[in-house]
Amino acid sequence: MSQSAAETLAVTCPCGGHTLRLAPDKPPLGAKAAFTCPACGLRRTFTRTASGVAFDDVATAPSPPPARPVAKAPSLPAPTPVPPGAALVLTALPDISEGPAGPDGPDTPWVRAVAAAFPAPGWHVLPASHDARQIEADVRFHRPAVVLVADPAEGAGGDARAQALLTAVAALPGRAREAMTVIVLGAFATGDPLAAFGLGADVVLAVADTADAAARLGAARGATMAKPSYFRAEQG
Repeated sequence: MSQSAAETLAVTCPCGGHTLRLAPDKPPLGAKAAFTCPACGLRRTFTRTASGVAFDDVATAPSPPPARPVAKAPSLPAPTPVPPGAALVLTALPDISEGPAGPDGPDTPWVRAVAAAFPAPGWHVLPASHDARQIEADVRFHRPAVVLVADPAEGAGGDARAQALLTAVAALPGRAREAMTVIVLGAFATGDPLAAFGLGADVVLAVADTADAAARLGAARGATMAKPSYFRAEQG
């Protein structure tokens, strides 16, 4: 038979969230007892006194709080379709993706140079999307052989896409990045090593110098591929 509330000892956790009821003689006067509060998670130790209970000044460590839900990163969009088997040139150049305003449309020296250096059907030129998430998806899935962008610092209309493309390339693992050729066109001297380092590029080319542009694009790709691999397995 259970005891009535008047015959029990009420022990309320200092947090106020839980009350424990014990028999009036349990624990005996001067004895210690303990319980874990389901409200605050603390292990509470108390001593029975003539007037009730006295909690110890120091409680043991609380149980860990429930883990906060981790926000799931939004999934990437599907990669842009490209011809199967073709090596990819992914570009972020205003004159290549949209063409300048004028009677010549997109038929600019660098457009012609890209088409000549990387001809179809073995190559496919894909202008970068205006959506940074799409750019990331295309870089991660397609692993383009060549990335060709305008210097983002120049703000020539394609700077946001160029920066997103360079950022996506920089996030790739080293083995994947090593297989790419990253070329940046801008207002610097062709082959400037400091400019290339600052942009994370393999080669920088002077955008104003369009003489032999196709040959220089091809040479940039060839020079990159001729470098020794940092990730080639050692032969035992």
